[in-house]
Amino acid sequence: MPLSGWLCDIGFLGGWPSVFYVFGVLGVLWGIAWFLLVSDRPSNHPRISLAEKNYITKHCGVRGSKPTPVPWRAVLTSLPMWAIAAMHFGQNWGFYTLLTELPTYLKNIQHFDMKSNGIISALPYLVMWIFSIIFSTIMDKLLAAGKVATLTVRRTAMIIGIYCPTVGLVAMCFVNCDAVLAVVVLCVSVGLNGAVYAGYMCSHQDLAPNFAGFLMGLTNTVATIPGFAAPQLTGAITKDVKRRKDTEGASNREMATVQRM
Repeated sequence: MPLSGWLCDIGFLGGWPSVFYVFGVLGVLWGIAWFLLVSDRPSNHPRISLAEKNYITKHCGVRGSKPTPVPWRAVLTSLPMWAIAAMHFGQNWGFYTLLTELPTYLKNIQHFDMKSNGIISALPYLVMWIFSIIFSTIMDKLLAAGKVATLTVRRTAMIIGIYCPTVGLVAMCFVNCDAVLAVVVLCVSVGLNGAVYAGYMCSHQDLAPNFAGFLMGLTNTVATIPGFAAPQLTGAITKDVKRRKDTEGASNREMATVQRM
């Protein structure tokens, strides 16, 4: 986000199009590195140490030549699996809404310039990253010490990670044009959302360790729908506000032209 704001500000490759070019090229380069450096299993990796190979084999086992068949019927009729999918969908709806609309809010409502917008848009996610590491580490230590049960960790994480940000986003309705207060509330709301990584994100492993990757792929497919649905709904709700601002902007430009004449 800070790099995007900076690219738009300096006008490189036409300004905002450079964001797509730069990150697109980086994605291609990362993909090339992935195909060149990644191996299927430790025994096939040309640069792995013997100690690391033994460690992975000991703790994760060695996958057989034939993968275990996916129990589709059991998966699709599992209420816990659908509960995780519903939670994943709801989490991503809020996440994608903020991710896509936060720069617009900071520009149109709080009137940050493009360069500052990129930095401030990234700040809540920096707080989220830091909090998720701290919270997950604490929960892991409590689990290892036998102080709390796994179910308690998951429930606590979801209360903090979902309900607290909900209250924070409602509070955003009352900050008005106080830019500092708006940024603080956003940082707290998005930051606390980092607790979900010790919540439903781990539930796939709790539910079926042998199929955790498959379950994550399944629920994440459902949860990707908000990626295109949430911005569309947000745009439909706020279209009158955008139209009014465009009209006001055109009127101001016309007034400035008349004054210069």
